[in-house]
Amino acid sequence: MTTKNQVKERRAKVAQMMAKSVYSIKEISQALGIGYDTVDNDIRWLREQTKPWLLGLAGDGFAFDCKVAIDKLMSLEVELEDMRQTARTEKADTDTRISIIRELRDTTIARISIEGEGPTLLALKKIKKGELVETS
Repeated sequence: MTTKNQVKERRAKVAQMMAKSVYSIKEISQALGIGYDTVDNDIRWLREQTKPWLLGLAGDGFAFDCKVAIDKLMSLEVELEDMRQTARTEKADTDTRISIIRELRDTTIARISIEGEGPTLLALKKIKKGELVETS
């Protein structure tokens, strides 16, 4: 049985690998020695945890812009994944398939970058304005 701490540590490792541009569920699964479905579920959980936090920051224009950008990138990821599947099914030429895969990779990296850096920049902006205070 997996403990809450083990799940928390595993999800932190998954998030860390995503932040380092290891974007494939299969790659993360292999690197951490855990199941594909487990990694997939962890990524879904991490994304769901991010949504309310970003929505809570949406009152500030910068945070809202980050959320809009993330949503657009996620939509593009879905579209590119569909294109990748279609290219595979229809046996598209290798250059086309590689181009789609590269675009999907770049889009995922951009989204992860915004998810990781956007909120940090917002917090720094609030600290500079004296709006953010530490709670303990």
